[in-house]
Parts: sequence; C-alpha cells; structure tokens
Amino acid sequence: MTKQEIDVYYDCDWLFNTPEEKPIDTYIIGHLSIERTINAILNLLLKNKPEIKIKEMNFYKKIQALYMLDILSSKDYNILNKFNQYRNKLAHENDFKLTVEDLKSLAKDIEETIFFEQFDIDNCLQYDDVQDIFGILTDIIGAIQHTLVDVCVKLNKREMIIKA
Repeated sequence: MTKQEIDVYYDCDWLFNTPEEKPIDTYIIGHLSIERTINAILNLLLKNKPEIKIKEMNFYKKIQALYMLDILSSKDYNILNKFNQYRNKLAHENDFKLTVEDLKSLAKDIEETIFFEQFDIDNCLQYDDVQDIFGILTDIIGAIQHTLVDVCVKLNKREMIIKA
C-alpha cells in the first residue's frame, strides 16, 4: 500500500459531503469504507496465500480472520461485529431504526478498548437527539477507520523491514 493509498483511507470527509444524506446512507457508506481498509489489511497479511479468497468473504468472515490472526482482540472483534450487525439490520430490516442510544452504546464499547486509541468519547456523548446522529456516526466511523489504517501502516513498515 502506497502513501497515497493510505492517505485516501485517512480522508473520510468524502463520506459526509452530501446535503440530502440520511443516517442509513452514512452508515452503509462508512461500513463500505471500513471494509475496504479491512481488505487492505487482509491482502497484506495473506498475500502469500492465494488460496484464501478475500473477495469471497463477507464482513463477518473478514473480522473473524483478523481476530484469528491476532490483529483484533476479542473486544475489538466484538465492536466490529456489533457495527456490522447494525449495518445488516439497516440494510435488511425495513422497520429497524438506528437510535442515538444504539450509537452511544457502540461509542462506549469503543472507548473501553486500547485498539481504538484516537477515540474521544466525550465528544460522542454530547449528542442527545436524532439530529445529532451524524455527529456520532462520523466519530465512530472515523475512529474505526483511523485505527484500521494505523494497522495497515504498521504492517507495511513491518513488511519493509523484513524485505531489508
């Protein structure tokens, strides 16, 4: 992964620039962005294993793989799994409504892990109503995305050291 590719993963602003966007849009697009970063991590880790078809794995299988490869702790795995479960409900259950309380619960889970070091829980918990749902979403998606990109960077550096 080049520095330019890594910069693209860090720049999440493009996710939140449409004025008519709804929370479901933000959540689904954020989920897709996070999955792209997970794919990059798995490609780095499994590049010598062509028999493992990352493109054929769903999000759940990908986070399971990261957990089995000791990239994610059980808490980190549970956060990504919970994030994915909300996404599945948004995509497949017509009557599911993502609430501020759901997102605050996820935010509290994120804060309790070491993996998501850059997360500011106080900023996230200041939001109180549905109008603030975008603020919580951007905080959560940003925290997950930045952390996963950091993993990519560390894996890239490790690979460069091994080659040298």
